[in-house]
Amino acid sequence: MARVLALALAAAAVAACGEIPPDPHQLLIDAGAKLGSIRTVAFDVTFGSGATILGQPLALARGKVRRPADGDLEVDIGQGGSLYVAEVLAVQGRVYFRPTQFLAFTQLSPPTAAQYPEAARLFDPKTGVPADIPKGKDAKLEGSESVDGHDCYRLVATYTAATLGSAFQPLTLPDTVRATFWIDRQSRLPRRARLEGHLYQPARNSFLDVHLHDFDRPVDIRPPA
Repeated sequence: MARVLALALAAAAVAACGEIPPDPHQLLIDAGAKLGSIRTVAFDVTFGSGATILGQPLALARGKVRRPADGDLEVDIGQGGSLYVAEVLAVQGRVYFRPTQFLAFTQLSPPTAAQYPEAARLFDPKTGVPADIPKGKDAKLEGSESVDGHDCYRLVATYTAATLGSAFQPLTLPDTVRATFWIDRQSRLPRRARLEGHLYQPARNSFLDVHLHDFDRPVDIRPPA
């Protein structure tokens, strides 16, 4: 009965579009499969309050991926005049890291590289976000919104820390989180995702917002000079 009611409410939310809304769980399955099929993607991340690394606040991050294994992830750390950019670069089977843009890259050994967040790993079709999206529970449609000029379904679901563990390694999530997805009506690509819950501190609600764009467009990822 609850599932029927949820679908009825979703139908009312999109009635103006003259369409029958898709099953929410099937929409998650479609979004995961579509994201898993793209060759390149760029993304921007906004961190909510409480996100830190080595005692310094995380502000923003941005990255790009070229499958199967090339990726570039930059993270803004600190605030005000103390802001610096750390970068993890994976290209041609090697992983490099530099803690600030003022230093040269250092190549990491495979065991050490596994301890760093890495863009291509995050979007791996088998172990990353594309594989985890369909695992959401209690999926519900909340209506529709536009992202980058594309009409999208807005959908919410819940995920356990264990469910999202493989995608976010080596980072860990403390407990269940609420996820909101903006899924393109036409292509089924997820164009935005927002996680909410105790993401960074056990007793503090916060968020992580990801904007996905430039699907299957050329990206420039090259080894350090």
